[in-house]
Amino acid sequence: MKLARIIMPMVFFMGSSLAFSDTTLNLSALKNGELIENYFNGGYGSLGSGPGPNYGISFSSLMAIISTNSGGSGSFSNNPSGGPVMYFVNYTEGYMDVPAGFGSSLSFYYAASKSGGLVTVWSGLDGTGTELAFLDLPLQFENEDNWYGTWSPETTSFSGIAESVSFGPAADSGYIGFDEISVGPWAQGGGGGSEVPEPGSFVLFGAGLIGLVSAVRRRPA
Repeated sequence: MKLARIIMPMVFFMGSSLAFSDTTLNLSALKNGELIENYFNGGYGSLGSGPGPNYGISFSSLMAIISTNSGGSGSFSNNPSGGPVMYFVNYTEGYMDVPAGFGSSLSFYYAASKSGGLVTVWSGLDGTGTELAFLDLPLQFENEDNWYGTWSPETTSFSGIAESVSFGPAADSGYIGFDEISVGPWAQGGGGGSEVPEPGSFVLFGAGLIGLVSAVRRRPA
């Protein structure tokens, strides 16, 4: 039984400490004004950037804008990633779809000038189904010379499995950008950049191993 006593704590430690990890979307490979589209679905942006990482995530009506940190000539600067930021197309609401689903949390940074923003987590694709979480992002009173220089972190927690997130301006102006969008943990069977085994699998594997050891111990010589 000495072997079983060694294995048991290891199994339960593994089961309690492992979990699916969050995935942060990196826009650095996208071009200025490029629609994100299927870049994070192992595909390409609208201007041919890619193939990107296969996270099983697609975007509609949302594009990348190069910040001044990366040589861009727009109004975004000092964003946490230092690369492109996510922005709207024609100042309209855009969607991030995750068909495999993700749970628990959504986080990002945002910078807002003339208007705030609205971010909603949905149980269905393209902003359908049940509203799981809602963020009303307040206006940041930036000065006219540096509209997008201050970035605020936001995180929301929710119950259930989400399949989409809508990002929208609070007004027609659409003066708001997003950076370092992070989703997770992934639903069972989902995609994601970090494929960490499900904790329950380790517990079942360990329980079976312990049973096997016990059976061997009991077997007559």
